Amino acid sequence: MEPLIFVLISGLIAQLSAPAIRALFANLNFTDQQNWRKTNFQPIPLSGGTLLFLLVPAISMLFSYVSTFSILNLNVLFLWICAIIIFTLGLIDDIYDVRASLKLIVQIVVATIMVLSTDLHLESFQGLFNLYKIPSTFSLLLTGMLYLVFINMFNLIDGVDGLSSGIGIVATLFTASLAIYFNLGDLIIISCVFLGVLIVFYRWNHHKLEKKMYLGDNGSMLLGLLMTYFLLSVLNQSNGLENTWKDSFLKVNPVLFMTLFSYPLLDLIRVFTIRVVNGESPLKADRRHVHHRLSDLGLSHLQISLIVMAYTVFASVIAIILTPMLSINSLFFCLGLFTAMVVYSPFIFLFKIKSSAHD
Repeated sequence: MEPLIFVLISGLIAQLSAPAIRALFANLNFTDQQNWRKTNFQPIPLSGGTLLFLLVPAISMLFSYVSTFSILNLNVLFLWICAIIIFTLGLIDDIYDVRASLKLIVQIVVATIMVLSTDLHLESFQGLFNLYKIPSTFSLLLTGMLYLVFINMFNLIDGVDGLSSGIGIVATLFTASLAIYFNLGDLIIISCVFLGVLIVFYRWNHHKLEKKMYLGDNGSMLLGLLMTYFLLSVLNQSNGLENTWKDSFLKVNPVLFMTLFSYPLLDLIRVFTIRVVNGESPLKADRRHVHHRLSDLGLSHLQISLIVMAYTVFASVIAIILTPMLSINSLFFCLGLFTAMVVYSPFIFLFKIKSSAHD
């Protein structure tokens, strides 16, 4: 019952705090800026990231103290330190439009801190591609790359209202469920608090104009940081458990999380590949993402985010069901084929959609 209480109380606090934070950003004119990729533009306060940044650490530490009479473990301490850095970078970027190279340098610093200061690393592929234990040096490098990919992935797909936060809601619900299932302590509190606040933001993100707020780069990069931390926490701690009946019922492996984040991962790979083949920077802004094409079909932002969320839930449930039945490589092949067909279907069946002049 406690996890549900964490979600509800966090959501209530977020709902009460959202109007004041939105009003502050509106008064300071910290709003979204017009560019050629945006249609029907209206200046919307970029206060969603601040809602997450202010409330999630504070409420998590409060619940942690009430539950265990302790506030932080070392991993969580460095998570919040890096959250401060990545949030500040995103906020400055929202206001002044920071160069991509400078953003990457700061992101590398954040990834390095998380890799060297915590014990959460990608340590094993569990037989995927016939790879098991990863040598420590490569483990550190891969973990750092994972942080960089996720931070940028959520930032780059944040082109439709509710898309990043919608995927975050599904992924956090999945993570919180696993944390409860494996009794992972602090992760239960942080993920449940984050879920409650994120659900409230999702609602405000789809409000009418006078109440709407955006996540901003500060929020989308923070979302990527936390998603990586959740992923590594579940992989590391659940893999460390002894073989029990739980392991035969639910085996947590990298393919499960690849499926959970398959929409942004596959979309990012596709768009980056097209840009590189065309001799463009992989970080160049354009309208080649799947959600842009769905928008071109006339679907609303709410419809697009709900479709992606429903797909993510469906694919993840299939992954959980198939995991005990297949080897990890067979699971990767089957789910990879399925998710690729679904994510790329707008381009298989919609060739007649006229591409943007900026494609």
